[in-house]
Amino acid sequence: MSDLQQCQRDFVAYLRDPRQPAPQGVNGRRLKLYRDLVFNNLDNLLANAFPVLRTALPAAGWRALVGDFCREHRAHTPSFLRLPGEFVDYLQAGRAAPDDLPFLSELADYEWRRLEVTLAPDVVVDRAGLNADLLAGQIVLNPVLRLCTYQFPVHTLSPGNAATCAPAQSFLAVCRGLDESPKCAQLTPTTARLVALMADPQAGRGGELLAHLARELAHPDPAALVAAGREILEVLRQREIVLGARHLN
Repeated sequence: MSDLQQCQRDFVAYLRDPRQPAPQGVNGRRLKLYRDLVFNNLDNLLANAFPVLRTALPAAGWRALVGDFCREHRAHTPSFLRLPGEFVDYLQAGRAAPDDLPFLSELADYEWRRLEVTLAPDVVVDRAGLNADLLAGQIVLNPVLRLCTYQFPVHTLSPGNAATCAPAQSFLAVCRGLDESPKCAQLTPTTARLVALMADPQAGRGGELLAHLARELAHPDPAALVAAGREILEVLRQREIVLGARHLN
């Protein structure tokens, strides 16, 4: 390794972690300036991406978390906008700091999903052709949809009440609305399973999916579940999780 390559490696290691030895022959004041630029840019990016998580932690705790991420994680994306997703990967990869909030990674994941659906590429759907009956036609889901299951109700947290959160399993559908804004709907376990069934590209008619769900649940009255399912499908359409249904031959 050449002296230049070694200096570059030492420089990057110091930017990630100022506890590392500083590269030889580089002015200390300038090193600190570069380090502050790297850290502050990362801090601002993550604070904007995770506003609730940021307020759930004391200032020193947040800065320590950002510092740990900068030091320990090796990102796989060249996109600055995708770094929040890498932050979630870091939290979910086994981080186990004793003073971490128990819902830390789930709250980060939820905030990232809301951001992710706004960043997702546009998918054009011909909504004019989605006028079939929801039971008789093939259900078409919102193409920018994420199904999430959490052990804490992280979707109920806000900057004003983010310090505590009691365990409660939550099934969420996060999607990009027709107005381009992120939307979140809490689902029952049964409805979450129905949406998962509809996500299969080979899924059949809405009524067939409900009948399939009734068999999975060993429901005592499958016909009643299918009948009630029509209302559920309508609610999902109102929430823009379902866009409509296509006629099948």
